[in-house]
Amino acid sequence: MSNSEVKYQVDHRLLMDKQYEVGDSITLSDKDAKPLLETNPPVISLLGKDGKTSEGNNTNIVNLNKAPEELADRIAAIKVEAAKLDKEDQTKWTAGGMPDANVLTEMLGWKVKAEERNQAWMEVLEAEGKE
Repeated sequence: MSNSEVKYQVDHRLLMDKQYEVGDSITLSDKDAKPLLETNPPVISLLGKDGKTSEGNNTNIVNLNKAPEELADRIAAIKVEAAKLDKEDQTKWTAGGMPDANVLTEMLGWKVKAEERNQAWMEVLEAEGKE
């Protein structure tokens, strides 16, 4: 494969140097496009000469941002985002009353592990005196 720049359509919301929405066009080198084409389903589609491709219909986020390296930094970031969640919006919470890790992942731009969400939420509850 050459390292030429090729135009693709974004089929899933994509976080890279900026956020790309479904249907956006993005120009990538073969090297940068390869991992995005190898996901299941692919995150991007090659645009034809007519500028058309099959339309994406999934709005899942693919995170290319990295989580903070230190656990304490990840927990702090999770706590900040969890505090922003609407307590009345049941789609943002688990049946057990914790913030949904997938919602936090979308907010933060990196994969939030359930264990880290649990730890962060317990710290929030302790600080509120609600353990």
